[in-house]
Amino acid sequence: MFCKLKAFFILTCMLIFCDVMSQEPDSLYYKQGVRQIEVQTYQVKNAKIKQSQVIWMDTVSQKDYRKFVFNADGNMEMSARCLPDGTPAEYYTYVYNQKRQAVERVYTFQKALFGGRQQYDYDREGNKIRTTIYDNKNALYRTVTYKYDSGRVVEEKTFNSANMVIYHRSSNYDKEGNLIYFVNHKTALVKDNDRYSFQQEFLNNKLIKKEYYNAGDTLIANWEYTYDDNMRLLSEKQYDMTGEVMKAEYRTYNKKGDMIVHQINDVQKVSRVKMQYTYNKNHQVKSMKVYVSNDSKPQYQKQWYYDMYGNWILWVEKDNKNKIIALSQRRIKYE
Repeated sequence: MFCKLKAFFILTCMLIFCDVMSQEPDSLYYKQGVRQIEVQTYQVKNAKIKQSQVIWMDTVSQKDYRKFVFNADGNMEMSARCLPDGTPAEYYTYVYNQKRQAVERVYTFQKALFGGRQQYDYDREGNKIRTTIYDNKNALYRTVTYKYDSGRVVEEKTFNSANMVIYHRSSNYDKEGNLIYFVNHKTALVKDNDRYSFQQEFLNNKLIKKEYYNAGDTLIANWEYTYDDNMRLLSEKQYDMTGEVMKAEYRTYNKKGDMIVHQINDVQKVSRVKMQYTYNKNHQVKSMKVYVSNDSKPQYQKQWYYDMYGNWILWVEKDNKNKIIALSQRRIKYE
């Protein structure tokens, strides 16, 4: 039975080393009546953050906020979703070995009284070879094993508590290390038994074509990518099995190489989203405005502010009426 892939979009902004903040954060959100959020302190030594927490809050619903804690090596030690009174609704803790490798992750969901943990094992080369998953009663739930060739995962198997394989994936790479083929399939032990595979084609280590096949090796969808002379991604088009475009993305850049426009056209949903970016002299994002269809005003926008060392200390999100709806703030103490 034919089933088209659902389109999705994930936007991630990595922000470091930016200009000195030109305006005090208080003057940005106190005037608009946004509730002040808890501010945490960062301890920094030798340019490394020793202890840090980031507080996020949705100022519209004010239902919860998120908190993250990192160790001196920059690895996350804890992440939590907290209720307005500070009570963790769910949280994750992480443990690392002397080689800075994550060896355990414990997760707890207070409301549902559900949790569990995962343990990780590594070989001498530092490759993760096993993930062991336990349920909230500390009983074995799943085990995932990994096999490597030249430092790349070529096989991944998932076992149930009875040590029976329920899922496995095999992968092939070209001589440059690009993933050119992988197949995923579940066994008859799983009710939704399925199999699918991807084939990918590269040129100068850039992905130019990807194809998706179902269990019958029938082409279901494929993607094509184009680049400019500097090998910056210009377009990404997704086609269905009939050759019709399902989704298209386009990017433009300024003379300095910063992406200033990212547009997504979803043919199935008959929608268009355009994101416009501005940057500082160090090529870090200062603002992002999101437009929908042919609207002249942005549906929402984000702005980032930084300290003199390039660490972000505040980002603000506003709606189409220029009202602040969410923000994240942090303070850093340097030694």
